[in-house]
Amino acid sequence: MKYINSSWFEQTNIDHVAVSAIDVVKARDADNVPGNEIVSGGNNSQLMIWKYMDGYYRNVFLSDVLPGYTQGVDAGDIDESPGNEIVVGATGSGFYFFKFNYDDMTYYPGQIFLLGAEPINGLAVEDMDSDTKCEIVAAMSILKIFDLQDGILVKSFEFPYGSQFRIN
Repeated sequence: MKYINSSWFEQTNIDHVAVSAIDVVKARDADNVPGNEIVSGGNNSQLMIWKYMDGYYRNVFLSDVLPGYTQGVDAGDIDESPGNEIVVGATGSGFYFFKFNYDDMTYYPGQIFLLGAEPINGLAVEDMDSDTKCEIVAAMSILKIFDLQDGILVKSFEFPYGSQFRIN
């Protein structure tokens, strides 16, 4: 939808991707170039990214099929290297990182953190502790926050429903 002259209009100028349901979507800077991209996932178990170029939403990336529905997507600077990473939560599997490569202007899979069969119902990537690095906030069977420390994903917080806060 696009807001023009006090009215909303449907946008039909978008590249088609074979998916019957898009479950999650965020507007984020996924390529570290000014302007946001549409970062999404759905029941095709793939990360899908669209970028607005020349009046058209172009599908600029479609990942390989991940081992589970993409129940969470977001982007932010999680590691110590410059630029944002895209985080995809695949239910019953774990977190998958993708990074934009400027040399060939495409996205590449990065680190994978398998979490087992625990469901991922959604995620957000934000700097929760003001250390200039983003954490992964995940709605799983309980709320969990993960921090990437020296290439290792560490659970730094969890909040089991109905109990006390625990900081690990």
